[in-house]
Amino acid sequence: MRGCTTLIQENYGKSFEDLKQGIEGPRGSDVRTVLGEVLTPKYSFESFVVGKSNQFAHASALAVANKPGVYNPLFISGKTGLGKTHLLKAIGYRLAQTQPTVKICYCSTQRFIEEVIQSIRTDQRHQLRELYKNQCDILLMDDIQFLSRANSTQDEFFHIFNSLYDAGKQIVVASDRLPKEIQDVHERIISRFEWGMVSEVDVPELETRVAILRTRAEAEKIHLNDEVAYLIASYVKSNVRELEGSLIKIAAHAAMYNQEIGMELVRKVLKNYIAEKQKIITIEDIIATVSQFFGMKSSDIRGPSRKGPVAKARQVVMFLARELGQLSASAVGQELGSRHHTTVLHGHAFIKESMNGDPVLKNQVRQIENSLQNKE
Repeated sequence: MRGCTTLIQENYGKSFEDLKQGIEGPRGSDVRTVLGEVLTPKYSFESFVVGKSNQFAHASALAVANKPGVYNPLFISGKTGLGKTHLLKAIGYRLAQTQPTVKICYCSTQRFIEEVIQSIRTDQRHQLRELYKNQCDILLMDDIQFLSRANSTQDEFFHIFNSLYDAGKQIVVASDRLPKEIQDVHERIISRFEWGMVSEVDVPELETRVAILRTRAEAEKIHLNDEVAYLIASYVKSNVRELEGSLIKIAAHAAMYNQEIGMELVRKVLKNYIAEKQKIITIEDIIATVSQFFGMKSSDIRGPSRKGPVAKARQVVMFLARELGQLSASAVGQELGSRHHTTVLHGHAFIKESMNGDPVLKNQVRQIENSLQNKE
């Protein structure tokens, strides 16, 4: 059997001193895990930009890296390109630096599925379980949502999870959705994901996107002034991967045509991105959509009423206008009955904080966002 299993067999046929080559090297060196995955400084905690959207997930991952078992399992959730894999690999990289004798196993779920299929073909399912049980002190599993509808793989993962957990070994998984949102996965597995800590990585706010650009620009030795960084970050909103990719694309154009990276170049390079992916969402659109969702008139939201349902809907408008419309607090306040900008800032902050502890409100806001972004 080849792949993850064969790598384990080959690696542990040698002395562990041989296996540690590269792990105990100087800070900043690459690390090869027992399953063959190479962890690099690019995906370390030091290179991860922390903002309001990811600070809880970052803190949870760092806690596990510093003290395995403190949250077990740790489930990291978030949409594509927001940094889940970065945190997963950062845990392994930090542990390889601080505890070089720990056996770190990093594997994608797709690769694990292939291993299970191969073990079934060769009648080695028991050996597969034993290898993971004996050779993994830390299991880092990426894209766990791909367990969906893979029944045989779910059975094997369930047994491996239980054996590692019962042995006190750390398990960290990443997914593009929360445990309860993963379809066609056994409830017994979903419940185990919720035994420990569930941390969510959200879409980064403007300030965090700017910080990510600055960090990447510094690493790539790209000169980027504040004005340009804010312009790029205002265009590319939903995906860190696309944000970094846009920076590299702009830098490549600048080098190719011997130009400085300025506002005009950014607009020129990203014009197709803006045309295809950016939709102008007006305050009028937001008010109309929120009014319809909550079953009230737009004039109620714009008016003086402070009744609970109206006030809540108005605060949702404030939140969405700031998040999707990128409008100033003063501009939003003017559209909502000439309210003061501090009222808008308070409403935005209140909804943002409330969403963390109120899944119903969070779901309502996400539904309205989807409606606005998909509206023709």
